[in-house]
Amino acid sequence: MSTSTLTDRNNFHDWYLDRIAVGPNEEPRELILGLYLRNERVSVTFEGVTCFNLECLGLLNIVYSIRITDATDRNYEAVIAA
Repeated sequence: MSTSTLTDRNNFHDWYLDRIAVGPNEEPRELILGLYLRNERVSVTFEGVTCFNLECLGLLNIVYSIRITDATDRNYEAVIAA
């Protein structure tokens, strides 16, 4: 996923999460999120994932934002700590 894809989709703000897939149990590991907004559906794939943190998963599952974070971002330390 590129930052231009995220920007084009407004970081998937207000999309709905209805699928989470992890695997395969071999390199490169993948995390796949299934998202939808009205009649549009996407699968967002993260390759080379070693861990992830999912907080506050509820029945509505509205996505606030999907962002690529690197060491120069001001929130990097908080993301790494989570």
